[in-house]
Amino acid sequence: MYNLLVSANEDAFQYNSITLDKERCINEYTDSEIKVQFSKLDLTQIRELKKLPTLFCNEIGTKDETYLGEITGITVKQKQLKIDFRIKDKFINNIEIKQKYLYDFGISEWELNRTHWAIKDIDLGMVCKVKKIQVPDWILKSNLPVNISNHQFKVALSFSGDYRVYVKQVANELERILGKDSYFFDENYKAQLAMPSMDLILQDIYSNKSDLIVIFFGGSYQKKEWCGIEFSAIREVILRKEKNRIMYVKMDDGKVDGILKIDGYIDARNTTSSEIASCIYERLQILGKLT
Repeated sequence: MYNLLVSANEDAFQYNSITLDKERCINEYTDSEIKVQFSKLDLTQIRELKKLPTLFCNEIGTKDETYLGEITGITVKQKQLKIDFRIKDKFINNIEIKQKYLYDFGISEWELNRTHWAIKDIDLGMVCKVKKIQVPDWILKSNLPVNISNHQFKVALSFSGDYRVYVKQVANELERILGKDSYFFDENYKAQLAMPSMDLILQDIYSNKSDLIVIFFGGSYQKKEWCGIEFSAIREVILRKEKNRIMYVKMDDGKVDGILKIDGYIDARNTTSSEIASCIYERLQILGKLT
């Protein structure tokens, strides 16, 4: 996705912030699903919006200049929003966008004639690459898949396939509150896991490349070979006295060697997936991993 900011004020993007009527923010020229996704504009959603590349356009009939940059902060002020931003590069002018690229950029015909902020479900870097529009490298890299061999995850989820339905619901909640590629859930990285020595990749992720490890344990977990491989790396974390990186979620009354009766856990049988995600978020806050 990318942010689109349009202003009739010729000098709007010469400074580091702009104030817009709240009703013109996200509500206009934005797909309904995205509106719902960012409707609260809470700290988590603002954090995700700040990760998106941003296209800054003057309204048609004012200045022709457009820019690329990023949103650095959003402040809700009753009926208005103050949007802080950083301009990083110049872009093709708004006349050229209107004449050639409205469809490619997901922009409506008259959209560049109205001051507003919209969010577009478009990979801006990929479109520019296909259309041979010159853009800086940081735009091209903004939507590239992460390499799990060197990526640091905030959360890694370890579970038996028997618990997949529940864990996937937790993963969906983490996607919403933490964002893409912030958590390790195997389904998201099938291509990169389809290779020899997958066990070494998994052990490295659980041991070294995740800030918090969440184990969904029960009788099924004990029996699964891959869970055993993951848990051996997790026990290494415990051996290093990094217990604050471990979080247990109990799925049933089955036992797992290495998890003791005195160990604390959350019982999934009376806890919703949304509540589990909130607990994960709280643990990350305590660890100081949400900056």
